This record gives sequence, C-alpha cells and structure tokens, in this order.
Amino acid sequence: MKFNFSIKQALKNSWSLFIKNPAVFVGLSVVMLALSYVSNRFQGPDANSVNIPFMIGLLLVSTLWSYVWQSVALAAIDNKSDSLKYTVLHKHLPSVRQFLTLVAIMLLGILAVMVAVFVGIVLLMIIATVQFLTVTPMTIVSIVFAVLGAVVMMYLGTRLMFISLVVIDRKGGVFQSVSYAWKLTRGAKFWTVFLVLIIAIVFTVAGLVAFGVGSLITYPLATLLIATLYRALTLHHEEQAIVLQPQEITAPDTATE
Repeated sequence: MKFNFSIKQALKNSWSLFIKNPAVFVGLSVVMLALSYVSNRFQGPDANSVNIPFMIGLLLVSTLWSYVWQSVALAAIDNKSDSLKYTVLHKHLPSVRQFLTLVAIMLLGILAVMVAVFVGIVLLMIIATVQFLTVTPMTIVSIVFAVLGAVVMMYLGTRLMFISLVVIDRKGGVFQSVSYAWKLTRGAKFWTVFLVLIIAIVFTVAGLVAFGVGSLITYPLATLLIATLYRALTLHHEEQAIVLQPQEITAPDTATE
C-alpha cells in the first residue's frame, strides 16, 4: 500500500490549527524561546563560567517543556480541542517513566553526536598533517570518511525523527520507541520525512533570522507539520498491518441433517 502525503495540504492544515489556537501556541513558543535564550546566555562567549548543575537542570526543564509542546501539537492534530487550553496543560506532562525514557534517548543522542564530532576532529587532524595542496590517498580517504559521517548522521536523524512523538503517543520504552520510529520511516517514506525535516529546519532558521520573533509563528508551524506527518505515518502503518494480517479461514459447514 503506497503512502501518500501532501506537504502543501499539511502546511495548510497546520496554519489552520495555529490560527484557531494562537494564544496557546504562541505562549508555548515564548517559554521555549526563553529557555533557549537562557541556555545560550550561560553557554555563550559572555558567560564567565559554566554552571554544570544549572545547565543540567535547564536541559531537563527544556526536555520536559519540549514533551509538553509536542503533546499539545499531537492533540491538535487529533482534534482534541479540550486539550488545547492553559488550564489543562498539566495533562500533557509526562509520567516518570516517559520522562526517564526521553532523558535516556537524549543522552544516547548526545553520545552519538560526541562520537561523530570526535571522529570529525580526528579526520581534520589527519588532513592537516598531510600536504593539503597535493592530492594524496590519505586526503581523499579522510574527506570521503568525513562526508560519509555527515550522511550517516543525517540519515539516522531522519529515520529517528519521531522518537519523542512515539514516546508521547505509545508510551513505550527506549528500545520499543526506537524500533517503532525506525519502522515508520523505512522505504520510500524516508524521502518524505527527509523533505519535511528540511522544511521544518528552514522554518526554524527563518524565525530566528527575523530577530527571533518570527519563531512565535514558524516554530509552531514546524512542530505541527512534523506531528501531522507522524500521525499520517502511524495510520498508514496500522493499515498495512491490517492488510498483511492473515485472514481467518472459516471451515465449511459439513453438518448433515
């Protein structure tokens, strides 16, 4: 069964959901931007020192708020209008197990990035030790490995883009969430997910370029777009499972009179 997804229609639906609940989405974005600003302020060049306990606490709070944000976006996609109010935001908070699952996934992601950065630094050092102006086998090999590393990171980031939404939606553990997110993006669906990811990144960057104020609109749109694609993929996955499920065979009635 072929997966059909219109990005143009998804953007229209995301905009429609945004204008129906602007106060909620803008308010959530303001908090997200505030957390990002505080994080950059304490890690930027103007910071005198890095307060490790503070940064860990801020990272945990950001993870918690990101969960709430995506939970609200998913509720909007599922037309749960009663869940799109400030008075019920506490219902979007994760359970202890879900929060620990997200933290574990976040730590694994950070570890993967650190490994990738370390490998990249080593490759740059190798390139720097050879005659760069002269094309040597070592230079070519190093550049190829650097490019392959970037491609692999991009590939993994696309295949596992929906891990947080899977944790929110299915309430599974780390391995169950990774496995389900991986299944959702296999095959030709990968390129649809990749294109939506690029669009979401462009939206986010565009919002930041507009003095950060634009993020109050572009960030919700990007989040709603990703949530829309996630829900379309889960529905398609369930439909495929039903089609592939063996049909129950009923034995003919052989009873005699």
